[in-house]
Amino acid sequence: MKQNSILTKTPQAIAYALILVLVGLLSIYGLKGTYSRYAQDDYCYGYRVRSLGFLEMQVHSYFQVNEYNSDRYSLTIAHSLVELSGGPKIVPFLTSFEFLAWLAALVYVFIQLQKLVNSKANYLPAIFTALTIVFFSAYLAPNQYQVLFWLSAMQTYLTPIIWTTFIIGRLIAMASSAKFNLLQGLELSLLALFAGGFSETTALWQFAIWGMILAWSVLFRKKQAAAGNLVRPTAVVTVFTAVSLVIMAICPINFNTGVVFYHPKISNLILQSLSYGAGFIWIGIKGAPLPYLAIATLGFFISLVTQPKNSPKAKNLAWEIVLALLALYILSVAVIAPSYYATSHYPGDRALLPAEATLVAFLFFIGWKMAELLSAILPERQTFRLLIVINMFAGLALVLYLVHIAPRVYDKISAYQGRAEAWDLRQQLILEEKAAGIENVTAPAFDSVYGITELHYEPTNWVNICAARYYGVQSISTVDNYAGISTHPIGK
Repeated sequence: MKQNSILTKTPQAIAYALILVLVGLLSIYGLKGTYSRYAQDDYCYGYRVRSLGFLEMQVHSYFQVNEYNSDRYSLTIAHSLVELSGGPKIVPFLTSFEFLAWLAALVYVFIQLQKLVNSKANYLPAIFTALTIVFFSAYLAPNQYQVLFWLSAMQTYLTPIIWTTFIIGRLIAMASSAKFNLLQGLELSLLALFAGGFSETTALWQFAIWGMILAWSVLFRKKQAAAGNLVRPTAVVTVFTAVSLVIMAICPINFNTGVVFYHPKISNLILQSLSYGAGFIWIGIKGAPLPYLAIATLGFFISLVTQPKNSPKAKNLAWEIVLALLALYILSVAVIAPSYYATSHYPGDRALLPAEATLVAFLFFIGWKMAELLSAILPERQTFRLLIVINMFAGLALVLYLVHIAPRVYDKISAYQGRAEAWDLRQQLILEEKAAGIENVTAPAFDSVYGITELHYEPTNWVNICAARYYGVQSISTVDNYAGISTHPIGK
């Protein structure tokens, strides 16, 4: 009996150790986030809301030509709120805030799901799952610097993922009751409208999620009470996400920019999106097999640690895995389609973040279900100890792997810090020259970083114009090593 107790408690102890390591790794990203500063579009949003005020900014951005994507109305709201809350003063804390918000939303989803399925909540797997999804989505994020440490890309692609996660939690909570009132409908409609307005990419991704949930709820409404309860809430979310897509599509700026877009034929759009969706999954896993294997193993590990006594039938579990793979493919296609429609090209790296987060979440889910499937297939008496021993070794291997990748997570943190300190000095110099009555300001030049355009040598560059208006001067030009401040390269 004592031996069995040790065998069952050791994997739980390893689970807590993994939680601590994941918290530590995410904290490193949070620390890197403290070195985030304004860049490129951030100046443009900032000066506009400063000069126009919050309400007029929203109207002006949608109906007038601006330096940024005016149709993304929720993005305009989010940027306005950041600027009015302190702008560069609060940006260093946003990475940590986004992580905490996403973790909270994921824990909420998992707790609601447990209450729906098992009528009780277990916080260990909820926290473990949330940390795994958030960390590996950050670790494997395409163009990590932009989506984690640059306000404009973070707000466009990471923030709507967090709102989507929260909406999923609200839908699961509503699935436990047949009652659906006007207030709940209003809540979901506002959440869907706001979450859908950050970008066309994330909105179509959301629409695909809600569409699949709605299809499931309609098909199984007579067999499962939860499915029947979800029909109306999910229909509301689906409709208002579609409305958000329409609002962005009919934005007057889309027809008045003077830029000619050559959209692909519908047949090419469908075929290329289907091809690119499969390619994203296959090439991603093939290119970095070890972290994706770790994700699935983490799901496998925590499933065995917290597995309920009555596992589902093997046939049902196999179908769940197959359907999860199909859903993963559909959502990957949904992420790629808007960019291909707009540009006839594969999406830029940062636009792939929703697909990456989906891949991480579904691989974790598949790993979880594989553990349940193995337990359902193998005889319990003969395999109980064997599975626990295997899980112990898997858990220890996972701890070693996460510790092994810590240097990659920590990489270049001194460069981030140096650039942030230089940015602060540059802002101080600009403000000092402004205070001295100088209207045509000279500032230190920085290297562009990971595709983010920096202030140019010439004051006529659009980023320089936005920055000059943000600081309230006539113009800003840059010079290499001005005032002894270097260009602070980080990466291209």
